[in-house]
Amino acid sequence: MPSVLKIFGLYLVFSFCTEIITTSMMWAGRNNLIYIHCFTLIEFWVLSLFFKECNKHHPSMLPYYYILIGGTVIILLNSLFVQPLYEFNSYTASMVGWIIILYCIRFLYHTMDLEPSHPLLMIKKLVVWMLVYYAATAVVLAFSNEMLGIPKDWQRGVWLLRSFILLIVRMAIGYILISYIFRNKNVPATS
Repeated sequence: MPSVLKIFGLYLVFSFCTEIITTSMMWAGRNNLIYIHCFTLIEFWVLSLFFKECNKHHPSMLPYYYILIGGTVIILLNSLFVQPLYEFNSYTASMVGWIIILYCIRFLYHTMDLEPSHPLLMIKKLVVWMLVYYAATAVVLAFSNEMLGIPKDWQRGVWLLRSFILLIVRMAIGYILISYIFRNKNVPATS
């Protein structure tokens, strides 16, 4: 399996584990926001490394390590001083989302002329669905703390619509990965 898919798989595992932990704690009536703060940092790092790895296959001059250092400092400062661990980190979650959207757009721009047999074509499909995922959540995350002032039914509707879109995206990503695995089942593993 290519290293880029291993990194993406790592992101999926972290995402799945965080979903289980935060949902379990929510149903138990406990504060789950510390895990969301931690996941924001992990998500930022893993997806930045994912796009850094993707860009090894085409010319790229993006200084990923500077972006990682700057983003990490902002996320930590936000969690310590602006939106503490008992408050939803809408500012940094939005920032990470917008950075991932920019990574996606940049990657799609640089790979728009791929041949149909190019190895990055499957990665390009994943990136398109990631773009949909992060675009669908960007506005909701940016205004999630302000949404507390609207009626509960509207809040639930917004979060339900976001969840429905994310379910479709996750099913599409799952389909892409499963079809890749079955298509390459008999091919020797490479890194």
